[in-house]
Amino acid sequence: MHLILAVTLALLAASEDTSKPQALKVEQAASPATQAPASLQQRIAALAEPFESRAGVAVKSVEDRWQIGVNAERSFQQQSVFKTWVAAVALEAIDRGSLRWDDPVRIERTDLIFPYQPIEREVGPSGRDFTVEELVRWSVIQSDNPSVDALLKRLGSPREVQAALNRMGITGIRIDAGERELHAMVDEGRRALSAAAAPEKASVFERIFSDPRNTATPAGVVDVLARLKKGELLSPRSTERLLSIMAETTTGPNRLKAGTPADWTLAHKTGTGGDTDGATNGTNDVGLMTAPNGRSYAVAVFTWGTRRPMAEREQLMADVARAVVEWETSRPAAP
Repeated sequence: MHLILAVTLALLAASEDTSKPQALKVEQAASPATQAPASLQQRIAALAEPFESRAGVAVKSVEDRWQIGVNAERSFQQQSVFKTWVAAVALEAIDRGSLRWDDPVRIERTDLIFPYQPIEREVGPSGRDFTVEELVRWSVIQSDNPSVDALLKRLGSPREVQAALNRMGITGIRIDAGERELHAMVDEGRRALSAAAAPEKASVFERIFSDPRNTATPAGVVDVLARLKKGELLSPRSTERLLSIMAETTTGPNRLKAGTPADWTLAHKTGTGGDTDGATNGTNDVGLMTAPNGRSYAVAVFTWGTRRPMAEREQLMADVARAVVEWETSRPAAP
């Protein structure tokens, strides 16, 4: 979920540009196999324009490999989107034989420290063992926080998960901390902003909303999702498992799901943070949209640091999904 840290601002300033956000940036992937559709690019740019640099969007055709985007190379706070990659690393470990789907992983009562933890009702007074499968399902489908921390512990640490992503050739995605640390960071950031003198608040705000940890670029995300769909990340069995679980996601019904017709399939993961000084710590949705004809599109929509209301953030995501659907529906037939 949350990720904000203002305590080590000097260190962050050395690694991340903390100046005011850049103007909205529109990108097309270089040298795509098929020319990216200019009409879809223009529509996505128009949808994102009210958010300026505080929103990032990327869309990639899995089959044709073109990619379009707005602020697609800019880093955004993932919030619970990062749980997708923890699940992928767990499945990659299963593929390598170092982990089993039915391995037990324990959650103790002392692990239940979060405002949002739906698994709490399943944890007895003395704790309980869950299988890896159960924790992957809880963390992705319901975005449960203790579940992903338990998986991170079983996999070693966030650093080891990041190493696995690097080994898989995944770029543009960072895993630096689990939910316990992320919640502590956001609270610390809020305190720092509250304590800042008036002349310093703007620069502190910008530094908070450019903290690079647990961020991802929309371009990096759609690339990984397209590779997942094509079976380039995991074994066929693990690929099917992860996509099937993502298709059961219950969170974010007003986001990509709201713009996806009933005869399409959507395998996705949301991420949601609270606000700091009236600005969102992250409202996101990423996923794979598959048309009835089997053609698929990887889609990522991130917002971070915007003060636009939640309804507008979610409307952006639904409208991006609708734009993809309308493009596919009206797409010229292949010669």
